[in-house]
Amino acid sequence: MSIQHRSKNFKKNGEEMYEIHDRSSFDYLFRSLLNDGLEDEEALDFILSCCSLSAFVFQERLYNEYYHDLSAGDTVADDLIALRNQYLIELVANRYLDVERIGELASDEIRKCAPKSLSEWEEHYYKKVYPKEHLENLGRRLYIKITEVCQAEIESIAEQDCIDFIINLVINRTYDGYQSEIQTIYGQLQQALGVKVEPAPDEWDRGYNVDFFIKVNQKGN
Repeated sequence: MSIQHRSKNFKKNGEEMYEIHDRSSFDYLFRSLLNDGLEDEEALDFILSCCSLSAFVFQERLYNEYYHDLSAGDTVADDLIALRNQYLIELVANRYLDVERIGELASDEIRKCAPKSLSEWEEHYYKKVYPKEHLENLGRRLYIKITEVCQAEIESIAEQDCIDFIINLVINRTYDGYQSEIQTIYGQLQQALGVKVEPAPDEWDRGYNVDFFIKVNQKGN
């Protein structure tokens, strides 16, 4: 079957190449070519000769060789199923679990803790704020709510996916956001003052609540 038939829903760019800018479009075309009897490498060569791929598609399908995991009989790729599940979980969590308040509480607490590592933050949260069981229970509540409002889509969503989402939201995302916040402060100060801003030693942080410092009058040291 011709590329023109397979690509009739795709736009062409100025070089008359079909634009493939997302994974689902690539997967559809690649599977169609497999159904036409082409082998993996033949289908890939066909696409590369006729299509303009986005950097994201190139990374997620070609560079990591994920296209080898696609088969003619599949309907949706595993990574796209995971992406859909994540979207559904976040959608329901934002509507029914007051995720904003949960995130704000964690953000306030991590600034008080000022952890040096993810494990330190995790230990602090479970000891000083809520035990891990509290987050696991939130994840179970989320799963129950998803089964009530998204019955058609829940076959591939497990209870553990919801528990992992809550723990990742409170622990991992909060820590990543805190690190970005700290790095932004360092960068802005360094740019404004024109001097190097360094993270404080652990004993300064614990004893005096000092996050970073600037060396002055270093001559002769």
